[in-house]
Amino acid sequence: MSSITCSDCGLRFRFSREEDNCVCPNPLCCKEQPTGLEGRIRKKIEKYVNLDLPKMTVGRAVGFAAAIYEFSTHNDRIDVGSIENRLQKRTGMQTGMEKSSLKMIATRANGGLVDNRTGLMIYVISGTTGHTSWTTAFVVFRGSRGTPGGDDENPQGAGWDDSTGESHNLDWAANFTNAQVPAPWRRV
Repeated sequence: MSSITCSDCGLRFRFSREEDNCVCPNPLCCKEQPTGLEGRIRKKIEKYVNLDLPKMTVGRAVGFAAAIYEFSTHNDRIDVGSIENRLQKRTGMQTGMEKSSLKMIATRANGGLVDNRTGLMIYVISGTTGHTSWTTAFVVFRGSRGTPGGDDENPQGAGWDDSTGESHNLDWAANFTNAQVPAPWRRV
């Protein structure tokens, strides 16, 4: 066990060395704060440093993650061929992709607010590498840009619902920033 002093009320209390966040036990305070052990815990969790990541799969995941934002905010089509070309240029290897298929595309809703732009995509990519055939499904989610609709970063208004005449960001209601709606466990 380790101890920490609450940054709000000054109470010194004990916490487990396996915690990266702790809550002050003072019932009048309940301040949540970092323990300072985040780096040590991360090293412990990720001690498999020599893991050989599947570069093509990781690259595709990053490509689709970026693409869903561009599609939702600027209506730019998702160019799977471009993602594959970038992977080939980056790795110097043939990607082996032979077929891509968009299996699902869906909008998002949260707390009664509706975002009519794409918030979920499921792509299935298949191909052959060497003598091995493979198929990988990518489930891609999108959060909201913080910028409201109509500006240069978000002309399509992705992440926002303005059906009531006033714009509301879907994710601000769910994020820990409490920018619009306090998280349920924060309400006292």
